[in-house]
Amino acid sequence: MKTILEKIQAVKDSSGEILELNDMELSEIPSEVFDLYELKVLRLRRNKIKHVPKELAQLQSLIELNLIENELDEFPKSVLELKNLEVLHLRKNNISEIPNEIGQLKKLLQLNLGNNNLTELPEGIGGLTSVANIFLKKNNISRLPSAIKFLKNLKELNYVENPVVYPPEDILRGGLMRIILFFILEENDAYNKRSFSFKIPKELRTAIKQYLSYFPDYVEISKGRNLAFETKTSEDGVRIEMSLDADFDEVSTYFNEYLGFIKSNIDSLDPQIETNITAPKKQLLILELKQQVTHLKQQVEFKNFQIQFLENQVDNYYNLLNIEKSNPATIAINALTQSTSTSNSSSELNSEISINLKIEIPKLQSELLEAKANLPNDAPESLKKEIEDIDHELMEQREIADKSDVNQVPLRKIKRLFDNLSNEDSEWNKTLSKSKKLKESLQNLGKTYNKIAQWTGLPNIPDLLLNL
Repeated sequence: MKTILEKIQAVKDSSGEILELNDMELSEIPSEVFDLYELKVLRLRRNKIKHVPKELAQLQSLIELNLIENELDEFPKSVLELKNLEVLHLRKNNISEIPNEIGQLKKLLQLNLGNNNLTELPEGIGGLTSVANIFLKKNNISRLPSAIKFLKNLKELNYVENPVVYPPEDILRGGLMRIILFFILEENDAYNKRSFSFKIPKELRTAIKQYLSYFPDYVEISKGRNLAFETKTSEDGVRIEMSLDADFDEVSTYFNEYLGFIKSNIDSLDPQIETNITAPKKQLLILELKQQVTHLKQQVEFKNFQIQFLENQVDNYYNLLNIEKSNPATIAINALTQSTSTSNSSSELNSEISINLKIEIPKLQSELLEAKANLPNDAPESLKKEIEDIDHELMEQREIADKSDVNQVPLRKIKRLFDNLSNEDSEWNKTLSKSKKLKESLQNLGKTYNKIAQWTGLPNIPDLLLNL
């Protein structure tokens, strides 16, 4: 077996381009290596090297350097002088910081920094304009650098087993291109926007976000103004963003008017129209407003009642958006069930099933809205339209005094929705495999539907279908 020096001498004598000194128990790189000026590949895997000397920079022909599984405590600065380097392997060391100058390696194609102690990456990484693969597995990185957007040739970014919280999880789930687009579009836009936030209970964020999302449409129709206005979910509520060049006072005036509709009687909504729109168009605007306000009020009423019931604090809850407190009464609905009794008295029938529709219908709406929000971007248009149609029909549901007031059309459509979703050959079914949250929200929707179906005479969704 050749000794270390014999291997080095053999490469030198043959003007060789590859030197492998793996598993040699090396504590340092032999100085003789730095005289191999034609060397292109240097592999030093599984040794005990703690330091890389500045003489490494003499190997200007080097295109691959492999120092996997050594004992490096810091990134070897001499590597930054290797202008022709294409592959750099530093996995399984103890490196805690990458110098900002790493962007000097313009020809680097592959960078492997897995299994180190990194907590961040420098913005200078954006200088690696040729890099195609970056491996960061098993570090402690919590934020990816926005400079990733400059890596035009990047094909793979492996950051598994890192506690990454930025970009947000929904962006990360979208894959590499979604991450790059986030940094190109969304983060850059943040510098040109002003924002303000509402602290809103988690259970109501989806409903309120939907209500606020209609605000730009309302302003465009009623005021003839186009607003750069965006509603986003934040950690503790909902965040609203608008461009810096927007007239903040004007937007605030319109926004206060729009929020005021929540406090108004649903049948007396009177938007201030500042454009010349036809009477039919005005009626359509008012109808849409009524639907948006009704939907939001039902969700708030549902959550209000739920907390009152569970905590017995009827008089201490309800301060969200100053909506008038309500106290829905339980409505008993009759249903056909097996019974040995032949009594037709309403009291006996009411005792069989007692359900509060003012809770269950809004709950159904809330769960459908959640499913709608969890639809992947590439979900079939037919599925999106079906859920949209059901949502609109549920919002049209008015006060319920007895069974005949229940609109069964959207309920039947929900049953049909589950029938189609359970068909393994359908495009709808394939969509389920793309989102765990979508599955969970649909399962909750199906369970609430079954509660309502038992007294409306509609068929139940089998438990098998609820395990989508």
